Amino acid sequence: MRSTLFCLLTLVCSGLAFAQTRPVIDVHFHTDTGKFLPREYIAGELHELVAKTREEMIRESLAVMNRLNIVRAITSGPDPLVVEEWHAADPTRIIPALQVPNAKVDMDYLDSIRHLVSSGHIAVLGEIALQYEGIGVSDSAYAAFFSLAVELDIPVAVHLGPGPHDVFDVRPDYRVTKGNPLELETVLQRHPGLRIYVMHAGWPFVENMIAIMHTYTNVYVDTAFINTALPKQELYYVLRRMVGAGLGERIMFGSDPHPGAIALSVQTAYERIESADFLSERDKTNIFFENAIRFFRLPMEQ
Repeated sequence: MRSTLFCLLTLVCSGLAFAQTRPVIDVHFHTDTGKFLPREYIAGELHELVAKTREEMIRESLAVMNRLNIVRAITSGPDPLVVEEWHAADPTRIIPALQVPNAKVDMDYLDSIRHLVSSGHIAVLGEIALQYEGIGVSDSAYAAFFSLAVELDIPVAVHLGPGPHDVFDVRPDYRVTKGNPLELETVLQRHPGLRIYVMHAGWPFVENMIAIMHTYTNVYVDTAFINTALPKQELYYVLRRMVGAGLGERIMFGSDPHPGAIALSVQTAYERIESADFLSERDKTNIFFENAIRFFRLPMEQ
């Protein structure tokens, strides 16, 4: 009996060790963007959030990344200087990205992006979230950014899907209808070389997201928000549908942590996918690591 129990404990511990040492790439992280939400749903509960300094946020972020073996994190913010501060805190792990703050585009701004990319200060363009201004991705407001991403051959991240809790209190122009992934078809026809990933897996328009991904193989998605704020069964519905549709190699892990609860957000996002028993070990490795390696063209390191 003791021998059997010892063997079972050994297997369980081995499984936990494997889960904790699985390399993870988080494709949806943020610097402090200057916009703080006082409350948000995490793991099915409404949490009151507490504002923290930038230094506290960076420390908390790196600590949870160490704990979960997050080896890379696409970290975006609208201020390149703030993004650089995060990147400097861990240059190997933090991959700098530029968050587009609004639809106001001029040549000076586009030239500044070119300089940031050519000088190595920015590697990813996005998140672009003009849905919060009531603008869909097929609108001409996005066109300059998509053209620039193709020109510079860098990945671009687009917000499609839900807003935060009390979204109309903070972004009154947000429109649900502007999150429909079918609007991407016009974009993908205009910019065939675009490498684009859709944040929040295009939820709640799951079937439309699948239709786009089935036809356009350069489209990937991330799991952010749906793996923290939504009920677990809804996340699992989305994953089952996408993996079942043969798209398991284009789903990437993202956490989109809330500034007032970074560790809880990332931990919840990770554990919900790690504990999904309908996903094979290959599925989890793809979602946590290998799909992002392919999409971002990262070097496979030891």
